[in-house]
Amino acid sequence: AESRFDAASAAPVEMPSRTRLLADAREVLDDRFADDLAALLASLDPGEFGRTTEVSDRTLLVALAARHDHLFRDLRTWVGTDGVGIAPAQEFTGDRQALVGRELIESIKVPMGPGRPMLRLRAVDDALLRARAEEVPSVLRGRFALPTDADGRIRDDASREGRRPVWERRRW
Repeated sequence: AESRFDAASAAPVEMPSRTRLLADAREVLDDRFADDLAALLASLDPGEFGRTTEVSDRTLLVALAARHDHLFRDLRTWVGTDGVGIAPAQEFTGDRQALVGRELIESIKVPMGPGRPMLRLRAVDDALLRARAEEVPSVLRGRFALPTDADGRIRDDASREGRRPVWERRRW
């Protein structure tokens, strides 16, 4: 198996250039999103976000779109094979659900006439809303590091571990 690996030729990865990525983001989404994306990309090291960790490049893009109240369909159009081709559009659903489960964003159904309702992504976590674009990855990593229940929701008792709040403590 190792000899087959060594003998194999390298396959090119079809990734859009940063210029095309930002130009299409301005066209499909808006300037604010594209500016945040440009600041974020400038702050990241090459290869810092991949698809092997819980917080992936897709998670990051969904969180950025939620900070600007974009429709999930518009984000998927931009990233999908018909857009810049970062990943198939259906792969972003799991990342959206993970962010909703950790109460970082919400998906609001927006009626758009006949057919399926659209989902508007909206950031609801104060840390995510107040963070500069360069700080969004650390906010996501911090929230994803918290322990969760089987359904992916953050456990309420995880941070307390038997400690009482200040207002319930006894004074001596």
